[in-house]
Amino acid sequence: MYSYCKSLAFTLLELIFTIVIISILVMIALPHYHEFRENQERAQILSTVRQAISQAKANAVSYRSPVIICASQDLKSCTNSQWHKGFIIFLDQNHNQEFDPHEKLIQVTTTDYQYGDFSWRGGVTSRNTITFQPDSGLPRGSMGHFKYCAHSNKSNLIVRLSMMGQTRLEETKTCE
Repeated sequence: MYSYCKSLAFTLLELIFTIVIISILVMIALPHYHEFRENQERAQILSTVRQAISQAKANAVSYRSPVIICASQDLKSCTNSQWHKGFIIFLDQNHNQEFDPHEKLIQVTTTDYQYGDFSWRGGVTSRNTITFQPDSGLPRGSMGHFKYCAHSNKSNLIVRLSMMGQTRLEETKTCE
């Protein structure tokens, strides 16, 4: 009357054992995943800065107008110290170091870094913006450095900008 039928399912013991193994693997892998993401974010800094600087230099000479790189929280206007949110590059035709509606927006870059803070420390003429001159494309008076301070405090970077518009990468243990 009743026939024995072998079921093709997991037993409760097999299911619990599988869940335990997966949990152990996730607990081992998760810290390494965050470290991997932090290293990826850190590696992206130099290429982002270099690309923005070369874009600004080329446009300053091409358009024969000052080009500004400035921090932007809303990616539409300049803010003083919100570099960790993003920055904009634009032609500053009226020389006021502010993005106005009639000026050409060249590039919008979102930085939104999760594993560290990103900031700019500017030179003499402008502490919050980088200005590339129309005659040479050089950032005269806008030397300074970008700083990436990792939350883990083990992989901090400084990208220095020279008078000639060249970048130099430095690694530092502390972040002041």
